[in-house]
Amino acid sequence: MGDIDRLSRNYAFGSAAIFCVLFPVGVLLMNICDIPGMMAPLIVSAVFMLVVDMADVAVWRLIAKRAPSYLPTFYTSVSAFRMLLALAAMFVYYLIAGRGAMLVFFLTFMVFYLASLIHHAVFFAKVSNKS
Repeated sequence: MGDIDRLSRNYAFGSAAIFCVLFPVGVLLMNICDIPGMMAPLIVSAVFMLVVDMADVAVWRLIAKRAPSYLPTFYTSVSAFRMLLALAAMFVYYLIAGRGAMLVFFLTFMVFYLASLIHHAVFFAKVSNKS
């Protein structure tokens, strides 16, 4: 049980580290390239990434402790659920901000989404290979 708790803390720390790198880089890019309207996409993307990653690791911890045989199903379903949430977030942003703001939002969101997806895949591949 202690190993599962340690791994879940490592996953949460990795997600926070990705946030701590990507968000300041995004702010720096926004200021250097003078990209108008990039702060809202940065905030939405960062919050989305952190909330989804923290929910992923919380559910993973519960499944790993109570029913480890369901972990392969979890890995598949969490990727599909993350994609559906991302599509929903992009749709809601489109409804609120309009078509003109979508390119900046889409590019910003995809950077955070892909970083989160890669972190998820690499971390849980290592965890699965060890067990």
